Amino acid sequence: MIDLRPTLDLMDTGESTLVAGEPAERLLAILLDFYYKPQPGNVTRAGTQMSSDDAACLLRAITRVEAELMLFDADRITSSSMEPRTAKTRRADAFVALALRVTDVVARL
Repeated sequence: MIDLRPTLDLMDTGESTLVAGEPAERLLAILLDFYYKPQPGNVTRAGTQMSSDDAACLLRAITRVEAELMLFDADRITSSSMEPRTAKTRRADAFVALALRVTDVVARL
């Protein structure tokens, strides 16, 4: 299992704390607007409506975290115990990792 909460991407710019290159406060506001609905088969559906600016902010952050996960996966390719992560799974993991990072940062502010 990997730690989805690395803090290497945190920066205090004096104006705003960044998570995955985006303002933590803005990401938190975006994430708080999501609804979560349990589905059959141990699945949860998440959804929201947001402006195109907010969508771009969230997608940039998720893409940056997804890139980190892709690099992590690439380093594990030679491992005989490695089970390949699908692109869909990696994107979902990136969303969760981003949410964890944002809440960690905001809790420290």
